[in-house]
Parts: sequence; C-alpha cells; structure tokens
Amino acid sequence: MIFALGNVLSETLRVLITTTTHIGCNEIPSGFNITVGRADSVKENISLDKADKGSFFAASRIAAGKYVGFPPWGIDSFFDAGIVDVILVEGDGAKKLPIKGYKSNEPVIPERTSCQLIVIGAEIFVEKLDETNVFRPDRFFNVAGVDHGKVLTPGEIVRILEHPGIFLKSAPQGHDVKRILVINKMDLLDGPAARKKLQEVERQLSKFDEVWKVSLKCGKL
Repeated sequence: MIFALGNVLSETLRVLITTTTHIGCNEIPSGFNITVGRADSVKENISLDKADKGSFFAASRIAAGKYVGFPPWGIDSFFDAGIVDVILVEGDGAKKLPIKGYKSNEPVIPERTSCQLIVIGAEIFVEKLDETNVFRPDRFFNVAGVDHGKVLTPGEIVRILEHPGIFLKSAPQGHDVKRILVINKMDLLDGPAARKKLQEVERQLSKFDEVWKVSLKCGKL
C-alpha cells in the first residue's frame, strides 16, 4: 500500500518512504532511489538529488534481510530539513494479515505526522475472525471484546475501527491531523449484502475524515 501511494504521489512530488519498524528488502519495488545510513547522511544524499519529483526509500541499516527504519525523532528531522515534499512512514506491520492485536509499544508514529492512514482488509466485513486473518489473535480478541470465529456486525466493526486500543492506538491528536480509513481488497465486497454492511459502517463512523476504498490486487488505488 505505501509503495503504491508513493508511486502515485511521485508523479508530481518528491516523496520519501521510510519506516519506524522494518521492511523486507524484497518488498521494495523497482524505481525507488534507496539510501541506507544515519539520518544525517540520508538527508545529505537526498538533498544532492535536485529532481523536482521522484521517489526515495531510506533506512538506517539492513539486518536479517530487512531494512531497519528510524526512530520517530529521526523521521521528524527529515521533515524539518525540507528535503522532500511528502514523507510516507510505515509505523506498523501485521505479517500481511488484515487485522492485528497491538503490543504496548505499537504503533510507532512520528510526532510531526499530519495525516494518518489506517489500512484494513475488507475481510473484516465478510469473514469470521480467527487466527487465519488476525495477527496476534489473543491480544486482539482480548481488547476487542468480540467472539473468536464470528462474522462481525456493522456496529462491532465501527467499535473496533474506532477503538483507542486497536486501530486508533497511539493515533496523533490535534485539530490539524487528518485521519483516513483505507479499506483494501474491495473486490471481496462484491455482493449486495456486503456492500450494504459497508454503507452502514460508513454511516456510523465518526473519527475518520475520509474513507478510501481500494483494491491493490486489481491495481486500483
């Protein structure tokens, strides 16, 4: 998701993608200018590129086949340096599953964040929730207060999406922070019942400024 968005934005802007966690080395698409090192060297390397648009990926080091990102204050320093127009930060990961239970220190979000994208899979609307689609299911079900193996009602989905201990955990606060819910795999919601449930969820949501409905599998963002 983050690289697809970066590709779109880089058509007209200078875009930096990085993380406060880690990203597999094999997950970086072709076409990204990759720089690895301390924050100061990253800023210097990106500053040397004078193109008025394009995409960059930065990490502090490589370990066990993964790019290791930067602490929040390091990413804030990229913002302060003004080396790019947009910084996209992956602050969370769920082993490629659509839903997760969070540890106490997750997610890790830079202080200067102005727009938070909460990405979920459309499975939450139509599938029974269990260990096949929930990362750390014990943590998730303990906080969510829903039964293991249940298909959720619209009200339960809204409560989970807006729960301060689940998808909005550590969400940046402030009137100037925009919050967007991104629903991926919209191709799963291909029937009238599923679409009706989605509409009801959208009607009840109160803590998101926008809802984006996408399907990266189908190449639509």
